[in-house]
Amino acid sequence: TPLSLGELKALFSIADLVISNDTGPRHIAIALGRKVVTLFGPNNPIWTNTNYENEIQIIGNVHCAPCSKPKC
Repeated sequence: TPLSLGELKALFSIADLVISNDTGPRHIAIALGRKVVTLFGPNNPIWTNTNYENEIQIIGNVHCAPCSKPKC
């Protein structure tokens, strides 16, 4: 079952590190001051750049990027 926003916030508030793709939970973790590793696929990281010093971005080598399509 998916976590509620409150449950996600509670979980992230005690996490030392959050690994996420480029979605809402990434932004919640950043807002809570957590260390974050973000995995990017076809999206352009510039579109959602946070300039957050405790984030490492891993950008996949997707031949069609940046396309933002949900399916190849």
